[in-house]
Amino acid sequence: MLGSQQLSQRFHELTRDLPPAANLYLDTSNAAHTLTAEQFSSLLRSHGASRILFGTDWPWFGHADEIPKILLLLDQAGFGGDEVRRVMRENAGKLFLAAGILSGNERG
Repeated sequence: MLGSQQLSQRFHELTRDLPPAANLYLDTSNAAHTLTAEQFSSLLRSHGASRILFGTDWPWFGHADEIPKILLLLDQAGFGGDEVRRVMRENAGKLFLAAGILSGNERG
């Protein structure tokens, strides 16, 4: 997973060094504060909705402020309902299941 620390790199280095891969997930924590909207959307589109996880970077940013900000950026990247659901919930659930943190009954 790529977290907010790596987003402070120059954007072209980030995209060069971290191309989309089956074993790479990006999260949204701090990205909306570190990247421009265009850069954020570019990463969303290039990595795809199945490889992005919603994150708040709490305690620095709380979910109440981050959710509308991230939803707007997802919309600007052209992500629709199914893609938004993956980013906001389903991708994390799949990772938690794979890691044995959740059972199939808890997915809801």
